[in-house]
Amino acid sequence: MKISRLYTISLRNVERLAKVTNKSALVNRALEKYFNEKEQFGMADVETGTLLNVLLTRGDISVALRKIIEVELWE
Repeated sequence: MKISRLYTISLRNVERLAKVTNKSALVNRALEKYFNEKEQFGMADVETGTLLNVLLTRGDISVALRKIIEVELWE
């Protein structure tokens, strides 16, 4: 389903868009790319406390690192 909407964009983008044959397809592709990038998961999106708690559950970290993480979490 397709819907026509009116949105405000900069004059520079209007001038650039004027040179494009299929404007709707270009805008649709740009929006798809924008939203796909927003929806991708990244470790930067995970809260620090969550990451530290997960590290504590691992058995392959040193005792010293475990103590540092515990101090950071419980302060």
